[in-house]
Amino acid sequence: MNGAALYDINENSFLFAYVISPETCAEVHSIVLQRGMNMFTNALCDDNLVIYYDLLKNDAEKAIYSSLKKSPYRSYVNRTPPDEDRSIYLMIVDESERISGLYYELLEKFGDKLKIITYPSTDYPGYSYIKIYNKNSSRENLLRYICRENGIEKTVTLLKDNRSINKIAKELKKQYEPLMLPGFLKNRRKRRNWKNKGNSSQIKNGMTAILLPCFFIISDKGLSFPEGGVAFNLYLSVR
Repeated sequence: MNGAALYDINENSFLFAYVISPETCAEVHSIVLQRGMNMFTNALCDDNLVIYYDLLKNDAEKAIYSSLKKSPYRSYVNRTPPDEDRSIYLMIVDESERISGLYYELLEKFGDKLKIITYPSTDYPGYSYIKIYNKNSSRENLLRYICRENGIEKTVTLLKDNRSINKIAKELKKQYEPLMLPGFLKNRRKRRNWKNKGNSSQIKNGMTAILLPCFFIISDKGLSFPEGGVAFNLYLSVR
């Protein structure tokens, strides 16, 4: 979510979020509907992530919905989001030509108060995305928030080449086996599915990875954690 929300994976709870006001969401939604397009509104209802949507019209929307609706971390609801929910992220996916026109209209009207990005889809050729966030939404700002709230003065950032953290995360997910250190994830229900490999796990290219039980943060510049190793018995993920 490009730093729109901070999620505690142990407690299954959102700790902090950069919110888009209901009025602004309604204005954006109105413009999208006028162009005959659909918008996915990612919002926090109490402490749950709910994705509101209109009528699914194109193949990319339908494929995204079909692939993600089974996730236990989100719920899809076919309706307009209520004002009491906290909207944190808006997404539109459509044919690239249509997205281009909408992007410049939204940028002209909301560019001073919202973060609006667009890029072509690699999964659905011919389609592009528009993603909209609170102006302050970023992984760097969430990193600063975490450091401020926990009295952390320095962090160490690991970066491999100049690739984006999303690509790095996907590679790690494919190449690394899950592992369990002493005391790590001892309360997780799915512990039986984890293979105990000691302190390291071999990956495909022969390198060795070591998983440390420490506080970690994902930012645009890489994987960050406080100096000194183990810091908290709380594992956070910037989503």
